[in-house]
Amino acid sequence: MKKKGICRKKRIIAITDIVLAVSMLGLFISGNHLHLTMKYDIVDSWHRSIHIIFAVLFTISTLFHFLHHIGWFKLLLTKPLGHKKLINIALTIVMIFEIVSGIVVFLYGETAHLAVVHHKIGIIAMILAFLHFAKRHEIIGKMLKH
Repeated sequence: MKKKGICRKKRIIAITDIVLAVSMLGLFISGNHLHLTMKYDIVDSWHRSIHIIFAVLFTISTLFHFLHHIGWFKLLLTKPLGHKKLINIALTIVMIFEIVSGIVVFLYGETAHLAVVHHKIGIIAMILAFLHFAKRHEIIGKMLKH
């Protein structure tokens, strides 16, 4: 019985991670598209809506991802930082800035400076997320098989 519960938890974590990865890819594509259309002043509500939908999906899946790994974050308070943890910590910090900057852009409008800062943070977040995901890709594949 206990093994079934563990497999279900691993499957839920894997699904959360997949939704996180897909929403992040959607954010990357829609964000770059939005950035380019803003550059040429041809942004319409459709472009914004797609990006906002991916942003909401991403934020919710990020929250679940954080909750799945809350024990890891608690360990940070008691154990010294190792080089393996640096990418996770950097990704966490950058993602917090990315989400907050996205909310600020949404609430206060797309002034050129705010949107560019949000876009640049997003690029950094994508690079870190790719590195983070690449390290765990094999683990995620194993979780789905169970």
